[in-house]
Amino acid sequence: MVAVVFTTLLAGCDKIRCKDIDCFAPPEPLVFDIRDSINGNNVFASGLYSTDQIEVRDENDLPEQWIFDSYFDTNYIVLPAIGWETERLTYRIILADTVSIQFVLDMDERHENCCTFFARKEFDVTSHGFQVADTTGIIQVNLK
Repeated sequence: MVAVVFTTLLAGCDKIRCKDIDCFAPPEPLVFDIRDSINGNNVFASGLYSTDQIEVRDENDLPEQWIFDSYFDTNYIVLPAIGWETERLTYRIILADTVSIQFVLDMDERHENCCTFFARKEFDVTSHGFQVADTTGIIQVNLK
């Protein structure tokens, strides 16, 4: 009984403390830098693949929104709408009929310090080697 009252009081204090604070952060977009593992070049900048063939699909083979972004000599595939689901899902970035990149994403919705935000619980590129840059969060995938 005492624990229930104490928990209720703490929740009430949080509501008072967070009153008039509207803090929400959507999931960060996933940004992919896809490189040829032989020479290290970006596969779009080198002309190895064309943006005309890019598709992004979820595990039910439904299309996902993507953006092609060029910055200096590097080209990125940006996935701005993935990450809202808080379950483990699999996606594919299709570059050509025989080349695709599979990855797994599992997100967590968190509520801290009067804010709601999304954090990655799990991320893994299951079909190719990859690294995530510490400072930018850009996912560099190395095609075999």
